[in-house]
Amino acid sequence: MKVWFPTIKTNSGSDKFVERLAQSLSSIGIEAEITWYPHWREIIPLRKRDIFLPVNVDIIHVNSWHGYVFSHFGKPIVSTCHHSVHDKYYKHFSSFLQKFYYKFLVYRFEKKTFSHSTVTTVVSEYTSSLVTQHFPGVYPVVILNGIDTSFYKPIKEYQNTKTLRILYVGNASRRKGTDLLAPIMKQLGEGFELRYSAGLSTKNLSIEGNCTKLESLSDADLLREYQSCDIVLFPSRYEGFGYVACEAMSCGKVVVACRNTALPELIDHGKTGILCATDDVNGMVDAIRQLAENFELRKNIGRNARVIAEERFNESRMVNEYVLLYEKLLCSLP
Repeated sequence: MKVWFPTIKTNSGSDKFVERLAQSLSSIGIEAEITWYPHWREIIPLRKRDIFLPVNVDIIHVNSWHGYVFSHFGKPIVSTCHHSVHDKYYKHFSSFLQKFYYKFLVYRFEKKTFSHSTVTTVVSEYTSSLVTQHFPGVYPVVILNGIDTSFYKPIKEYQNTKTLRILYVGNASRRKGTDLLAPIMKQLGEGFELRYSAGLSTKNLSIEGNCTKLESLSDADLLREYQSCDIVLFPSRYEGFGYVACEAMSCGKVVVACRNTALPELIDHGKTGILCATDDVNGMVDAIRQLAENFELRKNIGRNARVIAEERFNESRMVNEYVLLYEKLLCSLP
């Protein structure tokens, strides 16, 4: 079996999904090939003359935004939708031009992709409900994203430190809730330190003095940050899945996040993390203070989070589900 991933590079979680899935397939003896196309191809779609089918391809696995382009090859198509930009809630985080683009171009592209797809998959139940709502007759298969839990793993000993170390990983955007970091840290004050990823450095973000900006993080650097922090703060207002929360859980860390979109599918409040109301700065501050005062609570929630990450969100489980799906498609061919 050979699976081809023709993918427009967006430097987002969807790229990470393709890279991880292709690598994992290759590790179990299934040939996987990625063809990267430039980001501007989202706006000026690929044409038939721009693409060439690699040899011996059995299945084409595509993103829902551009997958229709590859239908003329006559191969089974698996399309994956990572999050729905047609969600009325998502529009709060879109500019006028983005709203126009999503409504008049992306919607048309996705509708064509779904009509040409042999199977459509989504990465969360939340996204599944949105796809069915906005594209009647499309009933996606939910395959939760997976991470390498053998890489994202806890350090052997939990440590109780005088200063509580908080980590934020993500880009600087209103959708990710980075505008909430400054008021949260201002309220927390002394005894708390925020370390935030270099993605924020592209914007002029004013954060209080108890914060440290990190340079660009390699995977190894990111792992060390997860392992050395006490809490991961994830105030995102919208997630199709939530890779950061999942990686942190796999490292045995308490995630303080917002109760919205797909995040409650990852985090069981009080057991594997803490969920607060969206935009509730006071609620997140209170949760962090409670965790700071209770080392045993942090330790127990972190251990529970690790167990769930291994059971529900490990990469092997995700890959096995896709392999079964691919095999089922090939067996159904005439």
